[in-house]
Amino acid sequence: MVGLVLFHLSSLCQQPHFKNYTVNEGLASSQVYDIIQDGKGYIWFATDRGLSRYNGYVFESYSIQDGLPNTSVLRFYQHDNGTIWCTTVGNKLFYIDHDGHFRPYKYNHIIQETVQDITISELVIYRESLYMGFINGTGYIKIDKVGNVANHTIGDKSIAILLEKKGNQQIGYKIPDTHEGTHIFDRGTQF
Repeated sequence: MVGLVLFHLSSLCQQPHFKNYTVNEGLASSQVYDIIQDGKGYIWFATDRGLSRYNGYVFESYSIQDGLPNTSVLRFYQHDNGTIWCTTVGNKLFYIDHDGHFRPYKYNHIIQETVQDITISELVIYRESLYMGFINGTGYIKIDKVGNVANHTIGDKSIAILLEKKGNQQIGYKIPDTHEGTHIFDRGTQF
């Protein structure tokens, strides 16, 4: 009897459904670098030919003509306030506001002057400042809300972004540079 009940219950469980989307369904490109879901439920795709937004039924794609600073969008970073920040080839940042509009970062020119040929691999927004770690870099830069730049170089192949120190506790991100790319750990990591 138990075997029959278990068999019956397992037959009711749904199997995951996977669907492969391509440019034929409206995706901007088959070269997808990152995916994120926003607070309204839209799924965003970062591609080498712009952004695609999926509402569960159809794709809508965006390019430079729609306000993107660069066609190749590499990564998404969700900010605590709900905006989605994006990095591009050429290190031009922009964010998607709550209404789905693209807003360029007002200090992109500072990034261009400071970073040049190194690609942004991590982005942290904390207390109105942007902290950026880089692929194969040994440091990070901080740009505050008025455009002041602090360039921090660390000799070991590890990028540590200290955001806050309370007594003996350090709150921040530790980003080790590895051959597989840069990985970010949760806030509260001790380093």
